[in-house]
Amino acid sequence: MTIQRRDGKECSKFSSWTRLVEKLDSKKGFWHTDLDSVWYCDQGINSAGKYFFIETKTKMAEPKGWQDQLLRKIARACQNEPDFKGLVYLQFENTGPEDGKIFWNSVEITIEQLIDFLAFEKDAPSKTSFVRQISNKS
Repeated sequence: MTIQRRDGKECSKFSSWTRLVEKLDSKKGFWHTDLDSVWYCDQGINSAGKYFFIETKTKMAEPKGWQDQLLRKIARACQNEPDFKGLVYLQFENTGPEDGKIFWNSVEITIEQLIDFLAFEKDAPSKTSFVRQISNKS
């Protein structure tokens, strides 16, 4: 049986179910993760069609090694898309943008900068795997 969550967080029903199926055990190499957000804009002269993926971490958490590898694969698969603006690691000191510091690919930002990045109004790091940036791994 796959290791149960130790952080007390609730999983989706599907995720919880896969953890109970012996054939899908993590000891056999199967892992389940989610991508927190696909951020997309479908309007505007300068932002229509632009998108990026967001992996959100609270309480300054970082991705596990296997999640790091999987997210890099996702970023590489999309890197030649002209409207793809990257895989973003959005890290919160506590639980969200209003109760502590905010980090965008390991760089501390303000709520105003976060809003500008999400509105595609200011340049944010683009087409870069956030994990490479945060942990300096190649």
